[in-house]
Amino acid sequence: SHHRDVLAIAEAALGPDAALALQHTAAEHRAARFSCWWVRIEALCKASGAGLTFPVDTTIPSGFTVRDVAMHAGYRAAVAFDGDPHAHLAIHDWSPA
Repeated sequence: SHHRDVLAIAEAALGPDAALALQHTAAEHRAARFSCWWVRIEALCKASGAGLTFPVDTTIPSGFTVRDVAMHAGYRAAVAFDGDPHAHLAIHDWSPA
């Protein structure tokens, strides 16, 4: 089933702690929670410069800040940076008018 696939992917990609946390999440919310974690982790991998060698789990490492970016329905995005966690983050929509 789709819900079991999300658990298997989470365990393979994020480790057993993430899979366990998803097991305690309502089945209809698991895919959304996993995708939220995944985009945050991708942002951390890029911000650290370590790529996929960056430690992957659902914990935000000390010194880094991760913020979700509002997107259109069906899309997720996040930005990660090291530095002041109270820094102002400005998002600009560069779509043609």
